[in-house]
Amino acid sequence: MLQLLQHRRLLNSVSEIVSEFRKALERGKTNGRKVRLAMIDHVTSIPSVLIPVKELIKVCREEGVDKVFVDGAHGIGCVDFDVKEMGADFYTSTLNKWFFCPPAAAILYCRKSSEVNDLHHPVVSHEYGNGLPIESAWIGTRDYSAQLVIPQASEFVNRFEGGIEGIKKRNHKAVVEMGKMLAKAWGTHLGSPPEMCSSMIMVGLPASLGIC
Repeated sequence: MLQLLQHRRLLNSVSEIVSEFRKALERGKTNGRKVRLAMIDHVTSIPSVLIPVKELIKVCREEGVDKVFVDGAHGIGCVDFDVKEMGADFYTSTLNKWFFCPPAAAILYCRKSSEVNDLHHPVVSHEYGNGLPIESAWIGTRDYSAQLVIPQASEFVNRFEGGIEGIKKRNHKAVVEMGKMLAKAWGTHLGSPPEMCSSMIMVGLPASLGIC
């Protein structure tokens, strides 16, 4: 996926994101306040940047943030990650963006802790109190067809060389090649270094395309 920019490069390095994030937490803690929850995107779409979530979660722990929630809507099927190694308290991702599933197919990971027992699905049903997974499994009038096709989507993905891992690598390689090609042709630049891109990339627009 290509995105076009009308301004200068947005980012040059991971350290820029980490530095700005730490400053934001410091501002949030002014006057004795406490940051209870940090919400972090894993892969932003506009602009398209792969966020160094593991490094930001480490900063959160150092700064005493209570909980970290990672929004990984573009995560599954787009980038490599291990939720346990990442260290987030909560991680969610959809399967319709890069895993060939219909909308409404998604996952929610909750880090194991004593407080997880106090989490409940917002739609209360007769399963209330039996744990978040069971509470989320049946909420009445939901259309479950999106979840039911996940095994078939996984089977479809595995038909490609290398499965989902191969798809991710080919997508990243192709989008970087196309981004560099456009940037060279237009005399512009990428919006961030290739290593900070996933299956999406930003390309600067020229001031004029020179079309007569």
